[in-house]
Parts: sequence; C-alpha cells; structure tokens
Amino acid sequence: MELLWRFQNHEIEILKRLQREAFSDLMKLRERQDKTERMLAFFSSTKGNPFQESSTHIKGEVDLGGALLFLGERNFSQVHNILDAIGMRTGAHTRFTFQTPVRQKDTLVTEFVASQTNGVVGGTLSLGKVLYLANITDWFSLIAIPVGAIGKDLGTVLNPSQDHGLTDFSALGPPVFSQPLGCAAGITLQGLKGSASMAELVSGFGAQSGPENDREANVYGFSTFAQLLIHLAQGTRLSLYGLHRNTRPLTKGWKQGTHVISNLPSEYPSGCDTSRGMSSLDATHNNPSNSLKSVGLMLESEVDDSMRIGGWFEYQKTELRSLNWAVSIIDDSDNGLGWGFSVGGSTMSSATLLGTVPQTECENKSMQLQLEAFLKLNLGKRCSLQPGFLCVVDGQTRIPALMLRSRWHF
Repeated sequence: MELLWRFQNHEIEILKRLQREAFSDLMKLRERQDKTERMLAFFSSTKGNPFQESSTHIKGEVDLGGALLFLGERNFSQVHNILDAIGMRTGAHTRFTFQTPVRQKDTLVTEFVASQTNGVVGGTLSLGKVLYLANITDWFSLIAIPVGAIGKDLGTVLNPSQDHGLTDFSALGPPVFSQPLGCAAGITLQGLKGSASMAELVSGFGAQSGPENDREANVYGFSTFAQLLIHLAQGTRLSLYGLHRNTRPLTKGWKQGTHVISNLPSEYPSGCDTSRGMSSLDATHNNPSNSLKSVGLMLESEVDDSMRIGGWFEYQKTELRSLNWAVSIIDDSDNGLGWGFSVGGSTMSSATLLGTVPQTECENKSMQLQLEAFLKLNLGKRCSLQPGFLCVVDGQTRIPALMLRSRWHF
C-alpha cells in the first residue's frame, strides 16, 4: 500500500514539473510574440520605410515569330538589308518586368530581356531597363532611367498597331520612340486637356549590350526630348514631339569590337547600300559626330471599345534627311477574332549625302513602302496566334511574305 502511494505521489510530482515547464515555455513564446507584434507595429507605422505594404508584381511575355519569304530571283543580300531595316519580327523574344510600388505613389521597374541573339531556346536573360517613376502630385511626376532608356519611356506613343505589327516599323511607332537612348531624367505635367513632357538624355551611359545597342555604346552625347499631348475630343488625341541630339565617337580606329569606331572616310554614302527604310537615327550612329533633329506628329482616335485608327509622321535631319510615316487601323478584341491593317513608308533624301557616289545612284532607292495585314486569334486570355501578310516595296524590289506570330503573357 505504501509502495502504491509513493508511486502515485511520484507521478503527481512529474505532472506538476511538466506543467511548470510547459507554463514557462508558453510565457517565453508569449513574450516573443509580443516583441514581434511590437516590431511589426513599429515598422508599419514608420513613415521612413519606403517599402511598407509593398509587393512586387511580375509580368512576363514570350513572343515567337516566323516568316515564309517569296524571294524568286532577287538578290539575297539586298533583301536581307531591306528586311533588317524594317525589323521583321521573327525568332524568340522573352521579357520579364518587375514592378515594385514605393512610397505608395511611386514605382520601381526592373526589366530583363532575352532574344534570339542569345539563342532561340533558353537565351540568357540580361538587364534591359531600370526605371523609377515618382508621382509627386496628381499633375506632376518625375522619371529617372539610369539603364536602358528608350523614347517611349519618356512620352506617350499614339500608334494603334503598337506591339501588334509584323515589323518593328509598325509595332514600335515613330523611330524616336523605339531607339535606345542611354540614361535619362524627365518631368511630366498632366492637365485636364493634355500633358507636357520634357527629358534630358545622356548617350554612352546606361546602354545595354546587344546587336541593337552596339552602336549606342560607341557614342556619347546629350539629347533633349519634348512632347505635347492634346485631348481634342473624347477618344481622340494629338501629339507633337521633337528630339535634338548631338553625339560624338568614344574612340577612333578600325571597328574590330565593342567601343571601337572606324575613322576611315567612307567611299559610299551609308544610305546607298542599305534599305531606304533606315532612319536618320541610324545614320547618326554611322557618322556619330553629327547632330540629329527630329520632329513628328501623331494622331489616334478610338472608334469603339476595341477599334482604333491613327497615323503618324516623323521628319529627321542629319547628314540624311528622311520622312517616315504610317497609318493603321486595328480591332484588338480580347474575345474572339481581332484584325489589323497598316500601311507606311519612308523617303530618304540624298541631296545632303557626303561621298563620291553620284546622286543618281541613290535616287532609285530613296523611297520604300510596306503593307501589313493580320488576324489575331485569341486562345484564352493569355495567349494569341497572329497570322499575317507583309509586302515591302523598295524601288524595283518587291518582297512578299507570309508571317506567323504567337504571344503568351502572364
């Protein structure tokens, strides 16, 4: 009996000890919880924390394209130059965009891109853009782009076929808005009837590596961009813009790699051996000590919820004088079937070309015209299939092509 009593008493002592230890552990956990709650309350109420309650939004886009060319007996090198000038959208292109809200009204954007230049499948992602947008008030904002600035980051593009066209010429709008410009800082004033934007740019800094930016990395200089956007009526907008740019070469010498530019005199004007669709911005890079003056006008009108019609033209003056223009109409329906049509062209004057080639050798290549038509098949909300037809006329050369694009975004 005594043994039974001792055994029960021992079990009671064990239970009491376990209870005390459990209570002690619970109190420690409670203290830690209180400390954590106080820290969270402190950081959530601190005004100096720029990332309070912020979450990064990730957007991705994969663009695949192919083309069937009908060349016949045409010169392949000439066809290649023409298609390269208009930017036929073929191959694989991937883009990831990270948007982080800062201080409630501001936005930090980081963009990574990969294209067919890094391999059609599994291309290496590279940093394409870093952008900070500060909305000071409802009508005043600042923008800073230390890496990868392009024209459309600094202003508004009025182009119905934006990102839908079969070529860069139609899909990117006026040349000023699609060219790499290095790093930039600008302001925007927003009003009830429109907006005004102005920016200063520095070339040679913040340009990304890649074939499309190699020439940008070889020059330095300062540029000024300005745009005025006016709301004429409901759904109709008009824009006037201009760019003044002065660039000079970083180095001199035979071009054997990055950051090297040839200082040898050119026997032929750069515009005579390539397509007339090449903009004067490219001509500025070919002769980088020159200045660029570019002015343009854009007009866009919304017919209904999904249909838009518009056009633009842009005049550029360097060693070459060019006029680029386009008119397009698009029905970008999210459900069912969409379609689009675009016609545009460019005229480049050889009157101011420097070189030994007679002007008559360039006259036959001074005009270019292109026509695009496509259907857009929406395969759900995030994927689309876009078959289309493209025809480019450059002097006596006509290049018809059937194209197929597929876009997937998430």
